[in-house]
Amino acid sequence: MEAVIARLVHERAIDDTRMALAHARRSAEVKFHGKSRAQREIEAAGIDQETAHRAVAEVFNEIGEESVLECALKKQLDGLIRGRAQFRRLHQALVRRGFPPDRIATMLMARAERGNAFVEE
Repeated sequence: MEAVIARLVHERAIDDTRMALAHARRSAEVKFHGKSRAQREIEAAGIDQETAHRAVAEVFNEIGEESVLECALKKQLDGLIRGRAQFRRLHQALVRRGFPPDRIATMLMARAERGNAFVEE
C-alpha cells in the first residue's frame, strides 16, 4: 500500500498543493466565493491550513478578490439597490460567500439608489 501511495505522489496524482490551487481557482472563478470561504472549503476537504492559505493567496492575488466580489454581486443584482431590506439581504448573502463585510458595504453603497441611506440610525 505504501508503495502505491509513493508512486501516486511521485506521479503527482496525489498532490495537495495542486488540489488546493484547483479548488481555490474554481471557488473564485466559477462559484464567486471570497477568500475566507475558499480556504474553509479547502481545509474541509482535508488539506492542511498552510497549504490552503498559500493556494488561496496565490489565486486571489492573481485574480483579485475585488473583481470576484464584483462578479458575485452582478450575479445577484440587476440595477440599483432600492431599499434597506434589499441591502441587508445582499450584504448577508455576500458575507456567506466569504467576502469582507467592509468591502461588501462599500460596494453596495456605490450601487444604492440616490437618496437612500442604509446606515442604521
